[in-house]
Amino acid sequence: MKLKAIAIALSMATVSFAHADMNSQLSSLQAQVNQLQSQVSSMGSTSGSSMSGVVGLNSNLSMQMMDNQSGVGKELNLLTARQNGMNQMLTLGGYAEGDAVYDHSNQNNDFINPAIQSAALTSNASNATRLMLTDASLSTTANLGSWVTAYMQLGQSNIGEGSDVTTGFGVQDAYLVFGNLAQMPVYGFAGNKEIDFGSFSSVDIYNQPLTRTLFQAHGNTAGVGVNAYGFNGVVSVMNGGQQTSAVSVGSNYQAQNLNTSNSSQINNFAVNLTYGMTNGAISWDVGAGYLNGSSLFNNTTNASHANGQTNGAWDLNGKVSAYGFDLLGEYVTTVSNTYASTHAFGGTSAKSASAWDVGADYNFPVMGYKSVVNADYSGASLANGDNGKGSQYVVGYRVEAVNNVWAGIEYAYTKGLANYLGASSGALDAGSAPTLTNSSNFNNVKNSTVSLDITAAF
Repeated sequence: MKLKAIAIALSMATVSFAHADMNSQLSSLQAQVNQLQSQVSSMGSTSGSSMSGVVGLNSNLSMQMMDNQSGVGKELNLLTARQNGMNQMLTLGGYAEGDAVYDHSNQNNDFINPAIQSAALTSNASNATRLMLTDASLSTTANLGSWVTAYMQLGQSNIGEGSDVTTGFGVQDAYLVFGNLAQMPVYGFAGNKEIDFGSFSSVDIYNQPLTRTLFQAHGNTAGVGVNAYGFNGVVSVMNGGQQTSAVSVGSNYQAQNLNTSNSSQINNFAVNLTYGMTNGAISWDVGAGYLNGSSLFNNTTNASHANGQTNGAWDLNGKVSAYGFDLLGEYVTTVSNTYASTHAFGGTSAKSASAWDVGADYNFPVMGYKSVVNADYSGASLANGDNGKGSQYVVGYRVEAVNNVWAGIEYAYTKGLANYLGASSGALDAGSAPTLTNSSNFNNVKNSTVSLDITAAF
């Protein structure tokens, strides 16, 4: 009887130990499953993804660095992304924009869009259509320790549209950023990038405002900045000499827009200041900048552009965002009168060159999808008289059809100067008279352009 009781007790103890051991194993297994699920969730997050902390994706950063709405000062995007937890060694990015474009001109073959202009020259047409891959870019962001970030962007624009409007595939930006905003408000940078001067952000899907086309600068630069308490200030230095190689960017040509009289030394510089605040759903910022040498508009004291006296430019800009609405404005002008005002545009007296832009958009959901409607007006005055004036009006709508893929339509009406910029690159640089195919006064040229756009990023 005692043996039977002992056997029963031993059996119950064995079952209890086995049950406890099984619970322990199940708990351990559940912890491993939870850890794996957490890793998978982080890989599929909207803001980014990572694989073992080595390689990741960040579509939000890709849009900030490469889309048409972005302005200057992109080194801050990199520093802010790192401050917000982008800690993987490499972050890859990509951006592509495809468009179907219809353009109508009131004068045959005088089209604003450079790709349309190139295609229609032999057809004597007032209407033209074109399919194009407007932009295709890839980027790599590398974390080189906690204080150094490297960024490189490769790309090509207007692919397959001919040598006069298609850029060759190559490096668009390549630079180092030195800083850690979590520990110090001072940062620095060196390399090839947009110059920290002005803002040049836009609400447009496809079109370039005239401020950007005429004044935004790009080149080899080095600088230092301070970012604290809503204030950001940057001082940059650049190479001297003429840097005016024009490229076709979306709907217009754009030059590097840098020039000083001596190419043998670092003698160009820029200063850019912004201040802003955020209070709940409302944010605002204002900015001012100065660029020592603007390439398109050399001083009237010397007719030769390559040796022309330096002509600086200054910029005022601002933006307000509230409850889904964004409103931005910018004004840029040269410091001195320009040679282009009296020669390239046949003006009777010298004057400064200026451009301005006012844009607004509204962000709202449609059947659960993010969507944006935008409207923009930009203008320019480069000479006394009609020949040096131009304007561009843009309205558009876009929707995020799937995650990080936007589809939209944009309409632009342009008059005068904008048509010249699209059809005849480089005339301002050389100081020669502008020429379109059939017009004797390009201020009379009017274009209506419709663009169907698809933009994707990863």
